[in-house]
Amino acid sequence: MAKSDDEMTFSNRLYGNSPCREGDESSVDIYDDLDSTPTVSISNSSEVTLSATGLNLFDEILIEEGTAKEATYKDLQAEHEKCQQQLQDFMKRLKEIQEQNSALQNENQSLKKNISALIKTARVEIKRKDDEINNLQRREHNSLSWKKPIR
Repeated sequence: MAKSDDEMTFSNRLYGNSPCREGDESSVDIYDDLDSTPTVSISNSSEVTLSATGLNLFDEILIEEGTAKEATYKDLQAEHEKCQQQLQDFMKRLKEIQEQNSALQNENQSLKKNISALIKTARVEIKRKDDEINNLQRREHNSLSWKKPIR
């Protein structure tokens, strides 16, 4: 007892002839309702199209999760761009500070050399003055010792 093309259901065409026969209550065709299942397609533009009248709960959860993931991705991408910009600003500031630090180190080194030279010059000058004072004191002492007071 073969079915004609008009009597074949979608599931029979898709999966072949089912051993289940119409009107036979002892067997159940588990593929019978496959052709009436709603389908959901999500495109890149986040538009949802339905081929049936409604969505089941699982489909709604998947759509919400997809929307949430896309929003989270966009938020993370914006945060990443913001952090990249901050990093560039920090790197620029770091370079400026390093250049300023280098200039200050050079100036500090130069000042140290100048102070060292001033200290050496001051020590030499103090020694020279001490020698001159000692020399003058010796002269005065010698001149006093040669002269005897007149009575």
